Amino acid sequence: PTEKARLTGPTESARLGGPSAPALLTGPPDQLHLMDAVSSAAPAVARGTDLAAGTNGNPPPPMGLAIFEPTYEWQELSPSAILPAGLDVELPLDGSARRARIPRKWQLRSWLDDNHGFWRHADVSRTTTMGMLRQSAAQHTHCDVGSITLSLDGALLSDESTAEEVGLFQRMKELRVTVGAATLSQS
Repeated sequence: PTEKARLTGPTESARLGGPSAPALLTGPPDQLHLMDAVSSAAPAVARGTDLAAGTNGNPPPPMGLAIFEPTYEWQELSPSAILPAGLDVELPLDGSARRARIPRKWQLRSWLDDNHGFWRHADVSRTTTMGMLRQSAAQHTHCDVGSITLSLDGALLSDESTAEEVGLFQRMKELRVTVGAATLSQS
C-alpha cells in the first residue's frame, strides 16, 4: 500500500517524512508552500479562505493558478491549485496525486464584541445545522436563542440549513451573528 502523510489545519511549518521522499510544508498559515525533495517547484500553494478569486474585494489568483473549491469528499489537486487554509491534505510520498477535502469536523471562530469576546463552535460538520449554531451562540452570550440570528450576504439562514448547504466552511468569514439589535460579524 502507498504510504501517505497527512496534515490537518493551518500549520506554520511541518516536515513530512517517509521511505520515499520527504516533503516540506512551510510558511505562515495564510500562505503555505508545499515542496518535495523530488521537485524543486512548489506544486501547490495554500492561502486563507478570504482569498477567493474576485470576491470580498480580493484580487483574482495569479496567472496560471486555480482556486480549489473544497468539498467534504476527497478531490485530486491540480499542481497549481490555491488551497484555502484548514483543509485535510493528503500528500502521497510516492509521487501520486495529492488530494484535499474539508475536514469532517472543523472549528468555527467568530469575534463577537468586547462584551462577548470570541465565540467558538468546535465540532462543525457537514450536517451541523444553523439552529445548532444559534443555540451555541446563545449559550455563549447568555441570551435567549430567539434573539440570535445568523446571516450570509444579508440573507437570514434558516435553522434547518446545514453547514454544507450554505457553504459555511468557504464562507465562515462572511457569517454575521446578530444578538438582539446589535450585529456582530466574523471579521
